[in-house]
Amino acid sequence: MKLPVRQFICLLLLLLAARSSFVHAQAIEARVASLNGGNAARTNNGNVFKLKAGDALKPGDVIDTRGGAQVLIEMTDGSVVIVRPSSQVVLKDFRTAGTLRDLFEIISGRVRVKINHWGGKPNPVRVNTPSASIAVRGTEFSITVEGSETRVAVHEGLVEVSNLSATQQRALVEPGQGVIVRPNEALRFFIPGPGSEIGERRTNDKQNQTAQNGKASYNAGGDVLRNLAGQYERYIDSYVEPGETAPLVRFLALPDAHLDSLENPAYATDFNLLARALLLPSLRNKTAAPRDSGLFYQTSVFAPLGESRFVLGGSFAATRSGVHTFAQQSLDLTPPLAPVNLFGLRTSATDNQSSSYNSALVLARRFGEAGRTSLGLGVEYSHAHSTLKGSTELVSDATFGLSVLSAREALRASSNISRTRLRLGVSHEFANGNKLGVFFHQGVGTATDRDQTRTFNGLPLSLDSVRYASHSSELGMRLRGRLTRKWFYGLEATALRVGLNEEIRRAAIVPAHEFETITRLAAGGGLSYLINPRAFFSLDASLGQSRVRESFHEDATGNLLEDVRENMNFVSLHMAAQSDVWRQSFVSASVLALRQLNTTDRQLFPDLFGRRLTSYGFSVPEGRTRERFTEPLADFSAGWRFRQDFTLQYIYSTDFGRTAASHVLLLRFNFGKRE
Repeated sequence: MKLPVRQFICLLLLLLAARSSFVHAQAIEARVASLNGGNAARTNNGNVFKLKAGDALKPGDVIDTRGGAQVLIEMTDGSVVIVRPSSQVVLKDFRTAGTLRDLFEIISGRVRVKINHWGGKPNPVRVNTPSASIAVRGTEFSITVEGSETRVAVHEGLVEVSNLSATQQRALVEPGQGVIVRPNEALRFFIPGPGSEIGERRTNDKQNQTAQNGKASYNAGGDVLRNLAGQYERYIDSYVEPGETAPLVRFLALPDAHLDSLENPAYATDFNLLARALLLPSLRNKTAAPRDSGLFYQTSVFAPLGESRFVLGGSFAATRSGVHTFAQQSLDLTPPLAPVNLFGLRTSATDNQSSSYNSALVLARRFGEAGRTSLGLGVEYSHAHSTLKGSTELVSDATFGLSVLSAREALRASSNISRTRLRLGVSHEFANGNKLGVFFHQGVGTATDRDQTRTFNGLPLSLDSVRYASHSSELGMRLRGRLTRKWFYGLEATALRVGLNEEIRRAAIVPAHEFETITRLAAGGGLSYLINPRAFFSLDASLGQSRVRESFHEDATGNLLEDVRENMNFVSLHMAAQSDVWRQSFVSASVLALRQLNTTDRQLFPDLFGRRLTSYGFSVPEGRTRERFTEPLADFSAGWRFRQDFTLQYIYSTDFGRTAASHVLLLRFNFGKRE
């Protein structure tokens, strides 16, 4: 008997649905794919077996890698579990897909998990630890368990984390974020470092510049730190840890006695009488990226003291800048990440305000019959203040009669920095016109960086603080001269050493001190071709290396907690050109590429409680990590000389899309004349 076409199609669909349900419900198997390193054991019902590749696993098995092995477990649904050395994991109900199941429980150690979608559909599982429950349905994440503390970092997808001692504390964590769970404490959020299982808050530009697009997840915090913490910390480090950044070398072959005198006070004798004022307002703005504005003012005066061959000079500079972010994201969650479909809005707003001033006094004198040799002495004082504040708030729509879900985290932090430097310099002009300058700087600095308030839904969270004390020494030389009538050259070399002592008070770690030493060696050379009196081309190249040595010691015992060795090799290339175009107008372009290779070796040691944590309170893989990256920078400008002493210039600065471009307006006034 023939079936009607409509009935045949319905029967076919029913058969396909039944087959899909059968495949979806069939048992999942787990097997050891590989072992690396030492030994691992499998325990079941009191029986202990040596684990080896190819072993089939079943619920109730305890995987023990305290023998030093790393175990890769593959499941027939495509999921992968990596059990790191020094870990213990209990396998649970992993066999049945299609329903929420307990995959395993981590007793201690580190595990990385990738849950594959099963049959093209969500594959909901739960992972438990002594303090947390982690629910996923198709994602990749890492878990570290030390005692009763659990740290979760998400690499892909969404993960719901619950505190077992306070089930009302739940958060959905999205890629690039992490959460710390401790019994009877509020959830604490952090930003995992690149390439690490559980990393620390880093100052990598790419992380800070990531646009928040697409669907948002319920996250009680983290945006405050991710958006601005990197810029905030770099602002502090530029004062107290200058050797950790590569110098940007430009226009080595072109002398500017005003700028040179700010580095080497002996160059102040190049002036007969000069006063200069600079005003630079700037603005940076881009959709879905931080918006910042700034104002820089500098004035300086150099004047001879009668016929004594002495020149007295001074300068004052002040800056003020602000970085602001505001973002709104839609919320769209479905089970099992939420009990029902949830829709809402997450709003994050941050604000970073910084101000600083620098004052310097210079005294220089010429020596010799021809006055070709000069000695200079200078002292400068800098002070800076910065505030960081922000909030992340989530409000969901009421669904199926449920109450509105609302969560808000707020943070406010501040820093104060002071630095004093003594500057010595000598310069000598040879008979052929070449000029050599040598300088030495000795500086001391102090800084404080502390959280003022931090709350979650109005409840206070723990506060962090760091006190810095630093000293620095820098020796440098610069040689400039003429190769031909139109070709000029410049050479320079510097050696810098910085010592730093930090008093660290963080909620995540025991009270500790950090002792840090930074050494940097750099050398560079430049050429400039004078096309005509109003046009030139310039080329500069430099290379160098910075070495950082950090050690963290526990205050209570004096024991070593963390030992870090970091090497940074860098090379830069700079090209620039400027030319008059019409009457008093001119245009210029400057492009610089900075290439860096960073290598870090890190060792962690147990504290009083047996935990191995970094200074930020996180666990990272021990051993060597490498980072290679290139930073392109460019300035394009156009200006007008209203007269010889007054210039107005517009500058467009970009790093080719990595951050928003900035717009700078430069006004320069010169009074007096050089000899």
